[in-house]
Amino acid sequence: MTSNEIRKHLRAQPFQPFTLHLADGRAVDVAHQEAMFAPPGMRVAVVLHEQFYEYVDLLLVTSIVMKPFSSAA
Repeated sequence: MTSNEIRKHLRAQPFQPFTLHLADGRAVDVAHQEAMFAPPGMRVAVVLHEQFYEYVDLLLVTSIVMKPFSSAA
């Protein structure tokens, strides 16, 4: 998985929520485009959650699982 592939999913129109699976076994949900900040050229992204945020090393992402589109408007 490359950081450019991850950014491609983040910029997709329409956006589809996804989960990043990391090498340490964690899973990080990205529910909205605004919930993840992954600047080009950087290997670390920030993922915002309701009560906290976390840094994700994009080189440690092993897979992306796409979630179903939300029916909420």
